[in-house]
Amino acid sequence: MALAWAVAGVLTGAALNYLSRWLARIEEIEFRQSLPEMLLMPALCALLFFLFALQLGLQPLLFIDSVYAALLVQVLAFDLKTRYILDLVMFPSWAIAFALAATGVSEIRIFDTDRAKTEQLAAQLKSHGEARPAGSVEDAMRGATGVVNGSPVGMLPNRGTPIPDVLLHKDVWVADAVYTPLWTPLLNAAKAKGAEVMTGRELAVYQAADAFELFTGLQPSAVEMGNAFDAVMARRYAKVNAA
Repeated sequence: MALAWAVAGVLTGAALNYLSRWLARIEEIEFRQSLPEMLLMPALCALLFFLFALQLGLQPLLFIDSVYAALLVQVLAFDLKTRYILDLVMFPSWAIAFALAATGVSEIRIFDTDRAKTEQLAAQLKSHGEARPAGSVEDAMRGATGVVNGSPVGMLPNRGTPIPDVLLHKDVWVADAVYTPLWTPLLNAAKAKGAEVMTGRELAVYQAADAFELFTGLQPSAVEMGNAFDAVMARRYAKVNAA
């Protein structure tokens, strides 16, 4: 079974090569692969798929881990040539901002320690709704009804929070894209203030489901993926609590 899954990894890697060339063409990026570079993605996918199948056997978690492995291979191999993905897509803040704009929110305020990235994202959002760079976290939070952390702050081993506790209150909802840990310092502080909160669970589950469909053309069960995610998190927290 592991060998068969490794073959699936080879095919996935070949598809990733095609996807990389397509993405480069769409984004008008120079992207030329040598023969070793063309073999890199199929080889890495085959190795990772084989190891996952050997360890996990045939179960929903195998599909989830394989999708994440394929995404990781795509990012690393493509970015060795372009730096495009790590610069713009590695963290979900861009996708979150465009999703919020699509819901018709009245204004989006964006804050990042890198001012240039903040201004770049705000400019991209202009045609989708009202968006502006914020000069500080305090500026971004002033009068806001909701806040989303799309940065890696709070992701293990980091235990920081992107928003000082004093700025949180019960009349603002708080969402965090981080899901390792599921309950970040930001969400714990917001919950303690009586705010409505949303963990990164749905982001993890539905991005895995969408990625699986994009790679395979098959629509997976988000419910089953959610159950597998919950089982993984339960085991992880059990180990932490036991320690």
